[in-house]
Amino acid sequence: MRSDGRDKIDIARRAAVYGGPATWAPSGTLIAFSGEKKEERHPGIYLIRPNAKGLKRLTSPRWEAQYPAWSPDGRKIAFVYVVNGGFNVYVMNADGGHVTQLTHGGFDNWPVWSPDGKQIAFNRRDSIWIMTADGRQERRLRTSIPGGAPLNWSPKKWLIFACNRPGGIGICAQGPSARTTTRLLGGRDGGFPAWRP
Repeated sequence: MRSDGRDKIDIARRAAVYGGPATWAPSGTLIAFSGEKKEERHPGIYLIRPNAKGLKRLTSPRWEAQYPAWSPDGRKIAFVYVVNGGFNVYVMNADGGHVTQLTHGGFDNWPVWSPDGKQIAFNRRDSIWIMTADGRQERRLRTSIPGGAPLNWSPKKWLIFACNRPGGIGICAQGPSARTTTRLLGGRDGGFPAWRP
């Protein structure tokens, strides 16, 4: 829909696929999303145009795939495969080719690229982890408030995420220095934060 709420299009219904988390390509010409057709056993990562045409499944139908995230240059998509009950972060070319497993923790979710495309942040057991875009040099981000899923990375290198608090879930942000965690929403439950570009 438009930013004012007009001209809504139910893309999933038009494409006859049940839709999950979705994300725009940097070019604004494609949408990647988790979806599943009626005859499929597992949801996968699909591409579609904003007019609900050009539907294409990118991931194998053998496993569940979810949480797609575009690289800033639009050439790659990070996502999560669920294989034998384990969750790990993978990356593939934007056409579905060259699929590479990046993490092996078994509890890894919600990948998001850094603004320069050199790193990927993800959630592992309610903590935020950061790795290089090739899956090397994993490190746990030290936060003063536990949480970390889902998360989003701002153009100014701030990470925003759902954080635990007494009685519910809030929204927190972590600065680029990784020394300060700021609670942005603490009086009510919140989730799925997203930065304006």
